[in-house]
Amino acid sequence: MEGGENIFLREELEKRQGKGFNFSALELVGTRDSQQDCVKWIETDDKKFAVGMADGHGKDGAEVSNLVVEIANAELKKLPEDFKFTKKYFSDLFDRIDEQVRGKYENGGTTFLLSLIDEDNLWIAYVGDTQLYIGAKDGSIRRLTVPHRYKENKKEQDRLDFLDGGLLISDNGRSYLNITRSIGDKDFSLVSHMPEVQKVELTDEVKYIVAGTDGFWDVLNKSSKRQKKLRKILQDGGSPEEIISKINIEILSNVKLLDNATLFLLEFREKAKENVFHPNE
Repeated sequence: MEGGENIFLREELEKRQGKGFNFSALELVGTRDSQQDCVKWIETDDKKFAVGMADGHGKDGAEVSNLVVEIANAELKKLPEDFKFTKKYFSDLFDRIDEQVRGKYENGGTTFLLSLIDEDNLWIAYVGDTQLYIGAKDGSIRRLTVPHRYKENKKEQDRLDFLDGGLLISDNGRSYLNITRSIGDKDFSLVSHMPEVQKVELTDEVKYIVAGTDGFWDVLNKSSKRQKKLRKILQDGGSPEEIISKINIEILSNVKLLDNATLFLLEFREKAKENVFHPNE
């Protein structure tokens, strides 16, 4: 540890195994007073499953992030087994979630990334700066999400081209956000809760997906050595539990975490379709 100051107040490693997949998740508090991140395996039926990941902010951020994931869990469980997903479904879902959360708490909001596996497809719907990458068997890694931060996202720059400096100021002028999309931030009228949605075909070449909150990726982006270390760990392979543990021991335990850091890795063990994966915008 750098200076011995990295205090992990809570460390949880969850693992699940099912037909065709292995899953593991890690939640680290870092030096924060509380855990505002939330990651949850969402049970649906034999044909589909999902992972919800939220990163709360503000005084009530922990309550908001947990509530958002729980609402998504309840909504998905209502669906019939033969339900056909569309991009509109996820937009409507996020709209319903925001409606239930907005105004419920005095000060709080959250990012939200929903990753849903439906037979041979991966659906990704997200707001905020939680990021997801997809890894192929040849060792290549591709980012599928662009953070909803003004300076990093061209779509958000076009949507909010009048902003100066990229910070969103609350309607009462008392606080600010560095993300342009979230759920539950009632005091930020310019912040959108509408998700970006992608459908990705899962083929033979897809090996895993890995996702993390900004507390994880910000640590990675500050050091090229850490980025190379992460790529090596992912390319060396192993079970999700082993990979997540290596990331924790070889990367995260050597830095001072100023923010909560949460990540999950889902490995596909069975072949899907053919050739390569194709993100469909």
